[in-house]
Amino acid sequence: MFIKETQIIEEIADKESCVIIGRCADYILENRENLVKVFVYSGMEDKIKRAVTYYGLDKSKAEKEIRRSDKERAIHYRHYTNRDWSNKSNYDICINSDFLGVERTAELVCTMIKERLNISEKER
Repeated sequence: MFIKETQIIEEIADKESCVIIGRCADYILENRENLVKVFVYSGMEDKIKRAVTYYGLDKSKAEKEIRRSDKERAIHYRHYTNRDWSNKSNYDICINSDFLGVERTAELVCTMIKERLNISEKER
């Protein structure tokens, strides 16, 4: 399955600008120009609030589910990349969404990426 995911990610990136969340895309596309690798993280309290609000999880079960999901992400990432999923040095931008909230964090990341791409295009 990872081989097929890799092919699809590469095909999408070959065709157009895109945002790919997860799936080891930072690793798969790491040698490409104009790649911006972003890691958005959050504290457990905010994760629990979002899980309850957006996914309807019971607050008492939310933390367990979040920890299970994060563990699975880390295992998947380690298996295919031989890297630590949460190691901030794997990414260009790391931002705690607790600070501004999810929507404002997304806006900030978009602004930073646009700035990075504009600089890159001027250098050519």
